[in-house]
Parts: sequence; structure tokens; C-alpha cells
Amino acid sequence: MLLETLILWLHLIALGLGGAAVFGIPVVASAMDGASNDARAVLNGRVEALGKIGSAALGLIIVTGLGILGLRGGIGGDPVWFWIKMALVVAFVVTIALAKRTGAAAMTGDQAAAGRLKALSMLEFVLFALVILVALLTFG
Repeated sequence: MLLETLILWLHLIALGLGGAAVFGIPVVASAMDGASNDARAVLNGRVEALGKIGSAALGLIIVTGLGILGLRGGIGGDPVWFWIKMALVVAFVVTIALAKRTGAAAMTGDQAAAGRLKALSMLEFVLFALVILVALLTFG
């Protein structure tokens, strides 16, 4: 029971860190519009740092989620909502990968990529919120 509680605690900490990245990266990136080259370099460093935090959080969420499933001996909640949550998680991970690739293009000055990045960021917000909502519906 203590091990499961500690793994769940790590899972929730990772969700918080992931949320900080999901919400923080677009805020910092939006400050780049019209910024000087020196300021853009500093802001880009902040975006990269938040991206590393988000990547580490995502890895920890996956590992701890699998650990919780293993300790509980299965889903332990409503299976329909669980698989909806898993589909949302996959969509979220794909969106993150697309946003990373698009962000790299936007940093080179690609204005079309910058526009797509804003849409991807909004999609990340929505998917992040939906994953958490559906997790609550799954596990109560």
C-alpha cells in the first residue's frame, strides 16, 4: 500500500510538472514576438528548459502509470473510460511530438510553423485537461 501511494504521489508530481510545461512553453514563446535577438535567445533557453521538464515528466507519468497498473493488477476502474483516456494520452503524445518539430521550425523564423504551433499548443491544453478529466471518470 505504501509503495502504491508513493508511486501515485510521483505520478501526481509528474502531472504538475507536465502541466507547467504545457502551459508555460506557449506563454514564454509568445513573448518572442517582437523581442530583440538577445531576448529571443534567453526566451528560447527558457522554452528548451521547460521542454526538458515536460519530457522528463511525460516519461515519469508513463513509468508510474504502468507501475500503478502493475501494483493494482489491472485497470482498477471503468474500462471504457480507461481506454478513452489511453486514446487521449496517445493523441497528447503525438501532439507534443508535432509541437516539438513545429517549434524547431518556428525558431528558424518559419511564420507558417509559428501559426501551426499556436494551434498545436491549444490542442495540447485541451488534451491535457481531457486526460485529467477522463482519469477522474475512470478512477473516481
